[in-house]
Amino acid sequence: MSVSTAKQPMVSDFSDTPVSSVESNGYRVATRVIFPSDADLDVMPLYIDLDEDESESHIHPEDVRGRDSIAVRPGVRMSLGSYFNAFPASYWRRWSVVRTVRLVVNTSGQGTVVVYKSNARGNRQRVQSVQVSGEHNQQVFDLPLETFGDGGFYWFDLVAGDNEMVLESAQWWVPTASQPHGTATFATTTLNKPDYVVKNLRAMAGDVSLRDVVDEILIIDQGTKKVAEYAGFDEVKAELGDQLVVIDQANLGGSGGFSRGMYEGATRGKSDYVILLDDDISLETESIIRLVIFADMCKKPTLVGGHMFDLFNRTVLHTYGEVVEPYYWQPALPHPDQSLGHDFVHGGGKPDDGWRPALHRMAAPAHRRRLQRLVDGPHPGERHQGDRPVVARLHQVGRRRVRPARQGGRLQHGFPARCRRLAHQLGGQGRPGGLAGLLPRSQPLYLGAAAQPVPARRRHRQQFAEARPEAPGVDAVLHGDGTPAGPA
Repeated sequence: MSVSTAKQPMVSDFSDTPVSSVESNGYRVATRVIFPSDADLDVMPLYIDLDEDESESHIHPEDVRGRDSIAVRPGVRMSLGSYFNAFPASYWRRWSVVRTVRLVVNTSGQGTVVVYKSNARGNRQRVQSVQVSGEHNQQVFDLPLETFGDGGFYWFDLVAGDNEMVLESAQWWVPTASQPHGTATFATTTLNKPDYVVKNLRAMAGDVSLRDVVDEILIIDQGTKKVAEYAGFDEVKAELGDQLVVIDQANLGGSGGFSRGMYEGATRGKSDYVILLDDDISLETESIIRLVIFADMCKKPTLVGGHMFDLFNRTVLHTYGEVVEPYYWQPALPHPDQSLGHDFVHGGGKPDDGWRPALHRMAAPAHRRRLQRLVDGPHPGERHQGDRPVVARLHQVGRRRVRPARQGGRLQHGFPARCRRLAHQLGGQGRPGGLAGLLPRSQPLYLGAAAQPVPARRRHRQQFAEARPEAPGVDAVLHGDGTPAGPA
């Protein structure tokens, strides 16, 4: 997979050129390997996959040579399998036109470059390793995306020899595929937080690559402490020029502010995309560049979003993905083994170093999960150990009709929500489409409704529940003709 520099050289230095505009040999930069601009060790675990004891012993602020360059000390192994520097191969395969990615690593000094990949279960596989030496060495790896159907990343490690090894730059490139180079209007809604806004504006003004993909930066000011009157605004306004526009309006809340941003972005006719962002944040400008490039490469117009970290504990990721929970007023995690608040200080990108395998799995949309929930409920006529309930009932979305259920079919308490076994237990066809139970959990508005089958023409709109005060939340298992298959 490795291609020598002599055969296929790629652009290696574009420090003064916007990333989104760079093309080489029919490829464009998808993401570049980056490091914190201020060499902040507190957030270094987001850029380098560190063991918990490595922050003090192996990484020093002076090792960071630039935004995309770092030195690896003699005999040290440094992994770029981190949040910002691992390549999310499964997402690119799922949503974009890209089917291969090219990793370009530019180094000086003696050492080894080792490329890895993972799958949805978090298993790590070594792809290839190459020994490098000399000044300004370039290694090119062409890596396929076919195997990343439901999750997985690419990343690489650097292992220094007896002397210091320097990563001069590294990028993940994708074929241009005749896709456009889009630009965006950036809209921030603010209410009396001018300090955050001016700080982020200053960061945007200093990033040439970001300014290349942003047509306008709209500040929707709804407060009494005006951004335009805050110290430092005039300087950043002079630097950004016509790219910065402040719009004053009454306080219409977040929805009114973001709606104004979307309206202005759409009606001004300057941009392909509108990017919405809160005001009280610490912005990593590279995320905006990556967002625009990913949107350019999507198969069709797509809503592209980013993650949110804890502002005061910046290595803690609030959630890796969310789906719509149809029975609650808050989003839900896409997989039961995922959790909130992963701290990358306690493990970065490599599966065996603490990044939970759940983070390697692609967060799929909710409509792709046919079996959404397995609910335990009491059965008034059947008991077993410790008077624990023996009936578990389920609901399913997306089917056109109720499938026949086995007479008196029951699920054991705690039976796992696995589609094939569950369908077999209910007497279905042994696949998700053959599930027999088709009644949602009880909801307050429907506590008095009778259990009924779901008509084919209204399968997504019906809401049913069984009126059983002594067993709230328990639904019926139905025959194919719609009659209950026994007391639930």
